Amino acid sequence: MAGTPVPDSSTEDGTEVVSSGVRFAYWKGLIKAFAIEWALLCVLALIVALLMNLFRHTDTVQSLDRGTSDLIMRRLARETLAGPASNRFVFVDIGEASCHLWAQKLNEPCSAGFSTPRGELADLVSSLLSANSGRKAMRLVLLDIELAPQPAGANGADQQLCGQVYMLANRVPVVAVRPSIPEAVGTAKPIVRAYPSILDGSACGAAVASHAPPNLWFGSPLLSPDTDNVIRSVYKWNMVQTIKPEPEQRLAGMGLLGAALLDGRVDPGVLACLFPASHAKPEDCPKGGLTIGGHTYEPGTDEADAKARIVFSLPWGGGIPNAQSFGYAPYALQIVEAAELRQRLEENPSLIDGATVIIGGSYLASGDVRSVPLESRMPGAMIHANAVRAFTEGLLVEEHDGWGWELILIGIASVIGAVCHIAGHRLAGRVGKPLAHVLNISFAMVSIVLTVIVIFSIGTWHAFSSLSQSGIAIGVLSPVLAVTIEGMSSVLHAIREAITEALLWARRSLAPGQGGHDGH
Repeated sequence: MAGTPVPDSSTEDGTEVVSSGVRFAYWKGLIKAFAIEWALLCVLALIVALLMNLFRHTDTVQSLDRGTSDLIMRRLARETLAGPASNRFVFVDIGEASCHLWAQKLNEPCSAGFSTPRGELADLVSSLLSANSGRKAMRLVLLDIELAPQPAGANGADQQLCGQVYMLANRVPVVAVRPSIPEAVGTAKPIVRAYPSILDGSACGAAVASHAPPNLWFGSPLLSPDTDNVIRSVYKWNMVQTIKPEPEQRLAGMGLLGAALLDGRVDPGVLACLFPASHAKPEDCPKGGLTIGGHTYEPGTDEADAKARIVFSLPWGGGIPNAQSFGYAPYALQIVEAAELRQRLEENPSLIDGATVIIGGSYLASGDVRSVPLESRMPGAMIHANAVRAFTEGLLVEEHDGWGWELILIGIASVIGAVCHIAGHRLAGRVGKPLAHVLNISFAMVSIVLTVIVIFSIGTWHAFSSLSQSGIAIGVLSPVLAVTIEGMSSVLHAIREAITEALLWARRSLAPGQGGHDGH
């Protein structure tokens, strides 16, 4: 029996068992090596993330966040405005042409310190009133123009403008700038001193002032530029110190106030309480915030409530209608030179039907031309138009400080790093030494490049899809740095081994006959 040969099938079965066992051991070892490398990379990335969180609020780290949000805004400016607009904006622009024309009438230069003539402003408001009479009412008028009382000799012009604005505010909501001077700069809620406006009533005359319209509101034009002097945020709330010895009040930002008036579903009582700088009685204020565009706002005490990071999506285009660089449609935003407003309204009476109308200046001497993510020269009035649209449609940059998204990116980056590391070592073990070093270095570099491309692509996609960018810098840099550190250590290790072997080879080459002596 002992000499009886084993059947072929048994031999084949036995071979299959041995082969399956070898494959199982191979894959078990491969999975174990991958799991260890992945876990080490995850731990390294978490350590890097914890260290980087210490520098979360530094400008160096936040610059990547700002760059991501700028890409979001440019993309929205090109794409979202190409479709039907939920609200049309008409910008009555006091540009260089209007400034020079009006200054010439006054025998003055259109230079720094030039104040827009009150008579011309009154004519603008009068043109809006007459053109919109009997038609679909404008939704909102935003006056981003200087309205401080002028010297006594100009009271007639002040009263004329005041009367026109009062008549306008009896028909549609009007948001006007209340002149204010910052007294505390660089704080979360800056203290500003509010100065009188001709619309307060003192310059309007007793007859007009006694019939102040309920739709006239005042807002603050204060903006919040970042360290690179680009405006990406607007203040929701500002502490106001009035001229009279009264308690401090909160002066509303023009964007939030304009959006509340434009929304049409806001309780006037709540609105008056949230914006006490206009006309509110604190004792009558109900509790609760103001909900616009799916977001709730209420005066708070924490720093996060002091600012609103808006998404710019209305490009001005340097005053060129239908700017091809952004491709927005004329019904979404129309720009009219102030000096040509009356003529344009006569040619097209429906121009302002149901529109949000902004009156402001873009002439350089106004000092109200700012840098924003869409362009380097945007008038302050257009910034407020962007704020109104952002608040109304919920286009705000959310602040996310959670670790969930960051842990996902760390896991993905660790998978890439572990796969490249294990693949490099496995392939290197099957070839000779010179090629093995090259493979180790190549796979380490591939892991770094692939991680950078994948993680930054996913991070940017997430920012685009959610309009969230706070912490994106930490989220994408932590795993990338971890894989880079591990990859570079592998590269340096392979280089060190290659150099060591090269030195040993050189030493043997320089010692002739050593091999023969060893042979004896």
